[in-house]
Amino acid sequence: MPPAVRWVTPANDQIGSENEAAPKLEDAITKSVGEQILRVLKAIDRPGSFCVSGSRTAPLPGLEVNGVGPVGLPLASAQVHEVKAHCRQAPHGKGVQTLVDTRVRRVWQMDPDGFSLTNPDWQTYLDETVRIVQRELGLENEKL
Repeated sequence: MPPAVRWVTPANDQIGSENEAAPKLEDAITKSVGEQILRVLKAIDRPGSFCVSGSRTAPLPGLEVNGVGPVGLPLASAQVHEVKAHCRQAPHGKGVQTLVDTRVRRVWQMDPDGFSLTNPDWQTYLDETVRIVQRELGLENEKL
């Protein structure tokens, strides 16, 4: 068993034990650690924010599904079954396993080669949005 911690209080030179309150010592340690953390954080020279928000008017992407053709958005109920026929159930992760369990997740997914986005304005919109986010986060020189 480790020895008991003892200290001498400067106010009256009385000996205290670890069972007695030592607020001055604890406050000093807490303040010292807090000051060190603040000093390190202030030394970070990183432009930008840690999050970005905003809104932009997005063009329709020009969704075309192989075997279906052009698909309007929002998806009309008449095309739901047509599009779903070209999809597969989306799995979910459970630990290290990847499972399909409709009790947990009733979602369908399509492989990227099963559709295309044909509106050229869509790519322009995405590129501009990425540039805005990069600038706001201070990542102009980073490849995203």
